[in-house]
Amino acid sequence: MQAFLILSYIPIALGSVMLPALSRSVARGDGKDRMYAETSLRISLLSGTVLILLGTVFGPWMMAQIFGDRYTQAGALIGQVLWLLIPLAANHAMSGILIAGKQDRRVLLCASMGTVFFLLVISKAVLMYNAVGAIWTAAAAMTLTSICLITVVHKRMTIDLFSSVVKPGMVLLLTMVTFYILCFSGPEVAIACAFVTLSVGCYLLKCLTPQDII
Repeated sequence: MQAFLILSYIPIALGSVMLPALSRSVARGDGKDRMYAETSLRISLLSGTVLILLGTVFGPWMMAQIFGDRYTQAGALIGQVLWLLIPLAANHAMSGILIAGKQDRRVLLCASMGTVFFLLVISKAVLMYNAVGAIWTAAAAMTLTSICLITVVHKRMTIDLFSSVVKPGMVLLLTMVTFYILCFSGPEVAIACAFVTLSVGCYLLKCLTPQDII
C-alpha cells in the first residue's frame, strides 16, 4: 500500500494542476475538457497496464533486495495493488472535470457509493481472502466510483467511450492474457511479449494518437 500511495501522487498532481485549465475550458465551452476526459481514460488504462506488469515481475525481487527476504510476500502483492492505480487515475480526471463544472455534489455522491460498497464488503473479503481480499475490495469500490463518475461525465459532454475505454480495455485484457499464458516461459519472456502485444495493440487500434500525446 505504501508503494501504491507513493505512485498515486502522480495522477493526483496531474489532476490538481489541470483544474485551472479545465475551469477555463468549461467556461469557454471549447470542447477541450472532453478531449482531456477521453485522453485521460486511455492513458490511465495503458500506463496502468505497464506498471502492473513491471510490479508483477520485478516487485518480489525489488522488495527482497531493499528490505530483505522477510518482505518477499509483500513484493508478491505489489502487482495486484498496482491495479488500483487505474481507477484512481480515472477518478481524479473525471472528478476534476466535474469540479471545474461546479458539480461537486455529483462527485461526492459517486465517491459515497464506492465508500459504502467498500464498508459493506471489506470485513467478509478479508476474512475469506486475507490481504488479497482487501486489495480487490478496494479495487472494486474504486471501479464502482469510476463507473459512476464516467457515466456522469458522459451524460454531460458525450465522451467517446468506445475509443477511450473499450479499445484500451481490449488492449489491456489481451496484454495480460499474453503475459499469464507465457509465464511458464519465464517472467522475462512473458513481460517482453506482453509489451510487444501492448505496443502492437495500441498501434492497430490507434489507442494513442499523436494529438493525444500532444
